[in-house]
Amino acid sequence: MRAEQACAPRSVTGMQTELLRFRETTKDWEGPVHRALTAGIPALRIARLTGLDPQEIGRLVL
Repeated sequence: MRAEQACAPRSVTGMQTELLRFRETTKDWEGPVHRALTAGIPALRIARLTGLDPQEIGRLVL
């Protein structure tokens, strides 16, 4: 990956870095969503705030 980054235009490298950061922030989404559900935040509101699919959030409720 470093060789790809070294040879790629800056915009591509920056975008790849951004995608990696995104993956890290969304990797463990179930924990915060479960805590929000437990705190009483409705699944639909969580979906609106996070952009997650409401069906994925509903899966945690069951």
